[in-house]
Amino acid sequence: MSEDFQSYRPLLFSIAEQLSTIARAALAVLIVTGPLLIWLKFGGMAGFTWWFSLKMLLVIILLGSVIFAGILMKRVKGGDRSAAGMLPRLGALNMVLLLGIVLSAVFAFN
Repeated sequence: MSEDFQSYRPLLFSIAEQLSTIARAALAVLIVTGPLLIWLKFGGMAGFTWWFSLKMLLVIILLGSVIFAGILMKRVKGGDRSAAGMLPRLGALNMVLLLGIVLSAVFAFN
């Protein structure tokens, strides 16, 4: 079974890298569009509510998590199995952070 996996390993890493690139681009969009929406919808700092502050805080935490995931991926490529075991938990954390970002954005911009 592990021999079969070894033959797919380069393909799987290639797919993971492509998905990671898309995720980083989406994160950049979150960082840019949040303050832009505040400026366009409310005309400046008047729209800087508690919900918006929470959204941006969660985006910053997500950014740190994505950076850490990238570091772990490099370790996994090198064969570190302990790093591979951490990635699913980190993925679950990122999903919770994304849900929090969406919810806080809904309350901030509603």
